Amino acid sequence: MECTGLPSGVKPPEPCVEAHSQVVLWSTWTSFFTNSVLAVYLNPAFGTWSDLHGRKGFIVLGMMMECLPFIAILLYLKDILPLYWYYPAHIIASSVSAYTVALGYLGDVISRENRTVVFGFWAGTFNVSSIIGSSINISGLVKTPEVAAMVALGTVVISTALAAVWLPESLPPAARLAARQRAYEAGVLGGRGLMACVKKPFLSAWTSLKILARNELFMKLTVTVTIFFIVLQETMEFIFQYLQEVAGFDTMDQSIFFAVLGVGGLFTLYVVLWFLFTVVGLSEKSVLIIGIISFALEQLMLSLVHAKWQGYAAIAVGSLGGLAFPAIQAIKSKSVGEEEQGAVQGALVGARSVGQGIGPFFFLILFNGFRSRGLYFPAAPFVAALVLELGALVVASTIRLPSEFLGVQKHAREKKAMRAGGLLDEDQEKTPLLQDNV
Repeated sequence: MECTGLPSGVKPPEPCVEAHSQVVLWSTWTSFFTNSVLAVYLNPAFGTWSDLHGRKGFIVLGMMMECLPFIAILLYLKDILPLYWYYPAHIIASSVSAYTVALGYLGDVISRENRTVVFGFWAGTFNVSSIIGSSINISGLVKTPEVAAMVALGTVVISTALAAVWLPESLPPAARLAARQRAYEAGVLGGRGLMACVKKPFLSAWTSLKILARNELFMKLTVTVTIFFIVLQETMEFIFQYLQEVAGFDTMDQSIFFAVLGVGGLFTLYVVLWFLFTVVGLSEKSVLIIGIISFALEQLMLSLVHAKWQGYAAIAVGSLGGLAFPAIQAIKSKSVGEEEQGAVQGALVGARSVGQGIGPFFFLILFNGFRSRGLYFPAAPFVAALVLELGALVVASTIRLPSEFLGVQKHAREKKAMRAGGLLDEDQEKTPLLQDNV
């Protein structure tokens, strides 16, 4: 039975409802094991290790792991391995991510004043990938699954080779030395015997995760980012099954969906974030609040969807939610020294992983509970997500940024006004993009 392209506004046949539930159940368990069991431990540990040993090696290793899912798919298509091997390959690739260490790399090389915008630019590269991938799919250039998997694998291999050959090490020796001193004090380095070897990996992760509760600001940011990614993961897990049911989405509609998501996200991170932070002069807190409000509006609009265009409109509005995570990354990166950039980003990604892992389970109960015993309300997960986002908005509204954050922005605006009035030469007192030590 075909369960895509069904008429919108009409309850699908019972076999389709059951099939959607099974897909969501399987993806939810995979997401839980990947994020809540492995990624929440490995990402903070990776961040700490990169503070000790340098960023480049861990970036290359993480990118190499990205090859595993595509290799598993190719072997399945060649009838060499069953498809189930894709899932452990995907779990390994997602748990050992270069993303965490790359954020630490940016913290090493980008000056504090520019990190908010640069973190947004970095996140925007994923939207570029979404646009390119959707365009290739819509154009029909890739006609078989084998070709698609080979193109994806080749892209990852080329990217890994470029990182290995072209990317310089970013961590200064002084920062590495300071990180090692902290590691000895925490027990991550030093010690002998079997127990010391067993404890060190766990201590590496714990050293990073402790940063999340260092002060009131960090705790509020941790709560905010966890809620944000609980809702984000819920959206990604359920949205296609939901839109197939209520709006008749098919495979081509999903490609258009990714294109809208990519263009909207790219515009948000490359234009809106720069405009709000650099031109308007908003603080990271204000940018964070705008992102949360936009994401809450997306959940509200999704709960009311009955036509395809409404689904596209909801995603376009929700793309402004992409402002939130770069703002949080910048606040935490600016609040620690260079010897903790990897650890703080690893901890932040660990908190994100918790949300991504446990969130879908909560929404799975709603997803399945409101489609049994004659009770059919598929929008229930998105209504619950709206409530959670409003809670995150309350927490974010109580955040108080350190005074030096606002001072940096005020000084930048004063210099801009002086240049506009001809009181300051263009070449004087410009904020450097890169740190002096790189």
